[in-house]
Amino acid sequence: MDEKNVNSTEEAKTEKVTNTKKQTKTESGKTTKKSTNKVASKDSKAKTTTAKKTSSSKETNQSSEASKTDDLTFKRVEMNSKNKKTLDDLNETKKKSHGFAKAILIIIMILIAAYCIFFVRNLIILHNIADKIADLENVENYSFNTKSTNSDSSIVTIQYYKKDNLERFDLTKDDTTLIYWYDSDTREKILAVPTDRRATVSSDADDSAFVSLPVCTELYNDGTIAYMSLISMIYSENYNGIDCYVISLGNDQKTWVEKETGYVVKRETVGTVAEYNNVRVNELTEVYKPDLTGYEITNE
Repeated sequence: MDEKNVNSTEEAKTEKVTNTKKQTKTESGKTTKKSTNKVASKDSKAKTTTAKKTSSSKETNQSSEASKTDDLTFKRVEMNSKNKKTLDDLNETKKKSHGFAKAILIIIMILIAAYCIFFVRNLIILHNIADKIADLENVENYSFNTKSTNSDSSIVTIQYYKKDNLERFDLTKDDTTLIYWYDSDTREKILAVPTDRRATVSSDADDSAFVSLPVCTELYNDGTIAYMSLISMIYSENYNGIDCYVISLGNDQKTWVEKETGYVVKRETVGTVAEYNNVRVNELTEVYKPDLTGYEITNE
């Protein structure tokens, strides 16, 4: 009886210990589960926080990258805008430079064309004058008068005569008259001063012809015509009721040429102005030799 009670007691103790252990395990399990749940909850919260931080960081990075991209895009746009402006400025400068060069080229071409027109016009006019005087080149019978005004305001008048081999001019200055007569066949020359009744006679004078028609003898040569066309300024002017071409070779010489006949009606040179009039061609019957009766003669 006693053994049964003891055994019962021991079993009861054993069962109690077992129950206690189970209860402890259960509680421990619960505690462990709670701890695990708490840890899991903490991990979850940590993960969530980390995820949020990561997401925020990503968003920040994305925002920063987007900002950088925007900045780069803006800078690129700004650079492109600046480059475009620079290119536009360069193109504008090039256009202006090309436009200026083109304008200069056009002006040069216009000047060349104008000079060509100027040259051709002069050439036509001078050839026209040359054609009018062509038949006078070998004329040996003519007469004309001149009136020259010098820089000192003195006036000289001359009457010219030429027929074949005989030449003569009568010069008057102030109250003095001088007669020059020459025979190119016999080479006899007379220089007479009627106011003083004196004369000089040469029997073997080597004088060349000194009387020529008042025409532009330079125009008998085509080469001279071309040269004069290049350097002359030619314009029209009415002089003493006569329609003339004025051929200007600068300030040193101007020649007034009658358009209708080609005769020179006026010349201006340095210090002298000469006027030509009363031109007669093929009308002389004689060139008179000076009458030296009563002269004091000097023979050479």
